[in-house]
Amino acid sequence: MNHYYQTLFQYIEQIITMPESDKNQCRHFFQPLHVPKDTILEPAGKIPVYHNFIVSGFMRNFYIDDKGEEVTVDLNDGPRFFTSYYHFMNQTVSNESIHCITDCELLRITATDARASAQTSITQKDYTIRLFQKIQEEDKLRMNDLWLPLTLNNVI
Repeated sequence: MNHYYQTLFQYIEQIITMPESDKNQCRHFFQPLHVPKDTILEPAGKIPVYHNFIVSGFMRNFYIDDKGEEVTVDLNDGPRFFTSYYHFMNQTVSNESIHCITDCELLRITATDARASAQTSITQKDYTIRLFQKIQEEDKLRMNDLWLPLTLNNVI
């Protein structure tokens, strides 16, 4: 399971260098888990318990629309952090389910442990800020990729 943590550290260190004390803290708070294909990790209608780091595998967030159909709102593979972010951060009931599409290797941390580790982590605050900046930039690029074909085809 050591490769779980190595994958996490390599992912984080693309953005910020981690001191050994923060790596040890991650080893303490993040719990490794192997999840079989087609497992619902966190069902809609509950407060998300975990923030997941996908070491390997594909996961999605989805909700059931008013017609009873599944609507996928986020789909990702590892390495990457993955949860119903808004509801996890605010500890509110989520309308989304978190689903492992394939077998997944995960590291997961509870909201309580995430808050506790933030109190003593040297890099967590800076990393979180830089991660959100990176995600915003990726979302901006994705939006541009979606809009460009529409404008080229005179749809807009």
